[in-house]
This record gives sequence, structure tokens and C-alpha cells, in this order.
Amino acid sequence: MAYSDKVVAFYHTREWQAMRKEVLSRDKGLCQVCLKQGRITPANTVHHIQPIRTFKNGKNVITDGWSKRLDEDNLESICAACHNREHPEKGLSKKQRYNREKRKNWEKENTNVFKIE
Repeated sequence: MAYSDKVVAFYHTREWQAMRKEVLSRDKGLCQVCLKQGRITPANTVHHIQPIRTFKNGKNVITDGWSKRLDEDNLESICAACHNREHPEKGLSKKQRYNREKRKNWEKENTNVFKIE
């Protein structure tokens, strides 16, 4: 099964739907990120704290977090605004995500190039 098929299929399983409902109930339907900042905001998404997938070299890749995809301790209720801040890449095209990752890798590799001592 291809990557995208596996992930899409997972989000349609009964297990995920049940866990999603359980986490939203556990968190009383409130965004946990906003709550930590003293704001009360309804949550509509269940977010994987340790991601189950990432974007590398222009491709989506399943991460080590895949094994925690149904682990309640790896899930939190979150509002759409906070989820978008957690995943800014989801609003980008494939090319934009690739360029963003390429830039981040360059910056990481060249952090000392412009450092004056």
C-alpha cells in the first residue's frame, strides 16, 4: 500500500474515529494549546503530538510516530487555528513544502557561516 493510501485509510478506520471521539471527550472539547495559554477555545481536531508523517525531500514519509498513532498520550484536542500553526506546510503546495524544507536544511547546515566571533 502506498504511503498516502495507508495514511488516508488510517484516518477512515473505526479505531481512529473511536479514539478521536475519546480524546475530544477527555479534553472536554477544548483546545489544549489555547487552554495552556489561558484561552478557552472549542477544539475540532485531534492532533498527533509526535507526528505520524513528515515531508522530506519532496515526499511524504511515515515517521516513528506511526507506532503511536492510536496512543492516547500522543493525542491532544486542538482548534483549527492552532492546528494550522502546528502544520503550516499543509497550506502549501508540494513544491513550496519542498523549497521550505530545502531552505531549513541549508540554514541548519550553514548556521556558522555568517557568525562573527
